[in-house]
Amino acid sequence: MPPGSFGIFETFRILIPGYLFSLYSSWYLTLFWPRVAAYLGASSLGTATFFGIGLLAGLLLYQQKIPRDPPDVEKLLPSKRILARAAELEKPMETSDATNLYFYLLNTYFSDPMRERIFFYGNVYRVAQKTWMISIFFAGLALLTAIIQFAKNCRIVSIGPKVVYFLILLATFALAHRSAAARYKEILYGQRKWLDMRKTLVESLIRDGYDSHAELL
Repeated sequence: MPPGSFGIFETFRILIPGYLFSLYSSWYLTLFWPRVAAYLGASSLGTATFFGIGLLAGLLLYQQKIPRDPPDVEKLLPSKRILARAAELEKPMETSDATNLYFYLLNTYFSDPMRERIFFYGNVYRVAQKTWMISIFFAGLALLTAIIQFAKNCRIVSIGPKVVYFLILLATFALAHRSAAARYKEILYGQRKWLDMRKTLVESLIRDGYDSHAELL
């Protein structure tokens, strides 16, 4: 894999969800709390707040393992295949050990193009996950705020733009949620196929706990 590619992919996993969160926040304030939005826009804090919230949100979201992988994705993880093979060999492993073994194989034996595809589509999947999560969060927040404001004033001011905002959030949620795992599953299938095709190597590493071929690499 070209030097720096992994770092670039991981950086996008921070920046895209973070600034999507910041963008949704600015739209939300403009529609539901216009005085706050006007104050930030008129002051020197507006731009700094937007970029600061985006970076902070991106870092916090990056560190959280949410949302969880759906069962149909989790069962396809290569580490699950290694765990199953270890059980068949009566060499039970901890999940963390299976994950470490998978990454050893990934870094040592996978070709550079395949490894880059794995990192790329893996990060696309994670960004899509965060996208639908952020979208449904702001859709819920917008709906709750509209209900509270209606209960307080018996009307919703500028209802048209708020409905459009809500529908955009729902559409983004639906599209990202529907397509998030589609391409990622193909990559997972490819990795499991690779493990099956190199069954002897995988079994040797499970049984011995070290790579007898390492000095030949």
